[in-house]
Amino acid sequence: MQRPPIFPPSPLARGAAFLGLAFVLATVATAPAWAVTGPQRVIAGRPDQLLPSVNGTYLIWTQDSEPFPNRFHAYGRLRGTTEIFRLNPAGTRGWTGGIDPDQDRAIYQQIDGRVSDLYTIDLGTLRRIKLPTPINTARWEWGPRISNAFYLFARDVSSTTTLFLYDRSTKTMEKLVSRDPTRYYTVPGAVGERYATWSVCGPVTCSAFIHDTGTDRTMRIPAPPGKARYAPVVHETEGMVYFVRSGRTCG
Repeated sequence: MQRPPIFPPSPLARGAAFLGLAFVLATVATAPAWAVTGPQRVIAGRPDQLLPSVNGTYLIWTQDSEPFPNRFHAYGRLRGTTEIFRLNPAGTRGWTGGIDPDQDRAIYQQIDGRVSDLYTIDLGTLRRIKLPTPINTARWEWGPRISNAFYLFARDVSSTTTLFLYDRSTKTMEKLVSRDPTRYYTVPGAVGERYATWSVCGPVTCSAFIHDTGTDRTMRIPAPPGKARYAPVVHETEGMVYFVRSGRTCG
């Protein structure tokens, strides 16, 4: 089965995520005019749209099907235009993962029946390439993220969700964390040239983690008692970490 790519399935965590989103929008709305110009709608419509990624040329995102609810596909378009194309081919489903920083190439999850694998696609030619082993296996790979240095992704095997970090230069792979998916929702966050992040949500709260490939150390982002934290992203140039923090209940 396809796991929700952003929000954990528990009502607790989902409520916390919406609270965090409301805070971000409020901050943008009340910021000085010279700092931001406010959000601009780029995709509209009734179906859910999520997992956006952008570079200087293309925008990609995941969208539900209006005539067939819960059948998601990965889409893209050239910025400044309205013509939309699909990343995953006919007869499959798809979930976007991100755009390669130095190329007009995206990584995405392609689901064909009971098989889920990770692909890259040239956004100009729409040529797809299935990623090789040890990234793709007979198991369920999902949640891909991409940087110049790494691929970050999840794999479901029996009663375990495991996150892996694949070094694109050395072609080696490191296991970051494994959790029982019946008790914890473990989801990739973001990956850069040095840091990889993820979130783990259990029955009570959510925790956010950062892995430093330079020191091979993993840090759990601290939070006051009773506070959940998730969706961490590291701005490697600034040396800053951005994440959502909320209470245990919605609102």
